[in-house]
Parts: sequence; structure tokens; C-alpha cells
Amino acid sequence: MGMDWVYLAPTPIEEDCAQLGQDNYRNQAMKEMTVFCNQLYREFPEAESKGVYFRIKWQSHDFGTYGEVVAAYDDNDLEAMDYAIHVENNIPEHWDEESIKELEGE
Repeated sequence: MGMDWVYLAPTPIEEDCAQLGQDNYRNQAMKEMTVFCNQLYREFPEAESKGVYFRIKWQSHDFGTYGEVVAAYDDNDLEAMDYAIHVENNIPEHWDEESIKELEGE
């Protein structure tokens, strides 16, 4: 069993996110991506039962290391792969109410 993943985004696609190179990037990005993973589990409640898990993946880049939320799955599980692609094709555009509260620290 090997793991594979589909890259999603660090935040909902219409929202601003921490930018590589800005002060405190890693901490801010980690907070945003953690909140986004939580939102994805709310929006795709069947993900785990389909074998898909939302994770944070750090990547090296010429300008430093940046983070991205991925849909991770067993690369031998076609149903999980299909579901990860379904999530990729339906990434939320905006933060939901719960995410806004989390980001504001409530």
C-alpha cells in the first residue's frame, strides 16, 4: 500500500491566503491549512469512509517551502482516487461560518 495525493489548495479558492516570503508565513499558512482541512471534512463528510484524508503537505520551491492541502489516499484504491478527484473538482470557493470563527480564534 502506497499513498498518493491530489493537490487541492491552501485555502478555499476565492479566499486570500498567506504568501510565501511574508513575515510569519509558516505559522499563518499552517493555521489556514488546518482550518481548511477541517472545512473539507465538514463539506465532504464521507471522505474518510471513502479512504480520503485531508493533509498538509510542504513542498520546496526556489523561494522557500510552501504548504498545500492535499487529498491523500491509498494508490491501490480506485474508489478513493475517484473521490479525491471529486473533491479537487469541487473545492469550496469561500470559508464557511465555522472556518471564519476558527480563523478569528473563537
